[in-house]
Formats: sequence, C-alpha cells, structure tokens
Amino acid sequence: LVQDWQRPFTKLSFEERQELQKRLSEHGYYDGKFDGKIGEGSKAAIMAYQAKVGLTQDGYPSLEVLKWLRKK
Repeated sequence: LVQDWQRPFTKLSFEERQELQKRLSEHGYYDGKFDGKIGEGSKAAIMAYQAKVGLTQDGYPSLEVLKWLRKK
C-alpha cells in the first residue's frame, strides 16, 4: 500500500498553480511559463516573494502564498 506524502501545506490544484505562477509574474518574481508545474524557477520565485512579505521561506506552492498574492 502506497500512501500520499504528507505535505506541510494544502496541495494546490493545477489551475491554482497556474494562477500562482501568473501572479508571481505580475509581481515581478517569475518569468517562466504558466504551466502549473512547480520547478526550480517557481520555487525560487515563491521564496523571494515569501521573503518580501515576511512569510517562512520554504518555497512551497501553498494556498497561503496564493492568498497573499491575491490580496495585492
């Protein structure tokens, strides 16, 4: 039996990951494709944004980060 890996955050849907990338781009943190795939570029952008707004810099594509991006 294989179990899901426990994430320290709620997993975003494909559409939410694309929105996260788009919003990070609008804020000047990301310049990649809006493909919903969280690679090194997305993680680096998330960490830079987290540092700017005072969140823990873990690079996770979390709902918390997306909510912060939606506020701005």
